[in-house]
Amino acid sequence: MTINVASIVKLTLGYLLNIVLAIWTYREANKQNEQPIIWTVMALFFGLLAIVLFYLFLLIKELKILNQKLGNEE
Repeated sequence: MTINVASIVKLTLGYLLNIVLAIWTYREANKQNEQPIIWTVMALFFGLLAIVLFYLFLLIKELKILNQKLGNEE
């Protein structure tokens, strides 16, 4: 059984990237008061997809707030 060094490096970098993204996501979710533990776990398992979902979630939330403000002014 031969261990391919390139695959080990690729896996290690992938795990490190997910850990860095999880830390970053925790901090951002904590700033936004948006359940940092859940977003951190998602970032650990799903990586960049979790980041995209996090910002999409924030965008939708902001659009709802803006829509409510505009609806109340009319």
